[in-house]
Amino acid sequence: MAISQGFSSLQEAIRVILHKFVKGTLSVGVYTEPAPIQLSAKAIKRYDQMTKDYENGKNYTTANSVEELMEQLGYENKKAQKVHKEFSSKNLTKSKIGKKISKSSRTAPVYAE
Repeated sequence: MAISQGFSSLQEAIRVILHKFVKGTLSVGVYTEPAPIQLSAKAIKRYDQMTKDYENGKNYTTANSVEELMEQLGYENKKAQKVHKEFSSKNLTKSKIGKKISKSSRTAPVYAE
């Protein structure tokens, strides 16, 4: 039982419980697994079709870069794309990008719309 809960042994489980008890941070509760949801026949058929399509390479695409993903999603915010390109090339942190935009346009930082 202790191993199924993520402990390496019963001894470790007891040690952790006693440590929390002594510190006063032990809380006891009862947890029950939620009942599994039974899908309708229509939903089962839909998910089976999605799985079959994925296995056959239909109805899904991959992206090899952020730019490619944004293009596939129809992302058209040119200012944010420019900032992202600059971010990628200079390896800046988000806060530095926000400051850079703020200084250049004297408005609040804009990361995406």
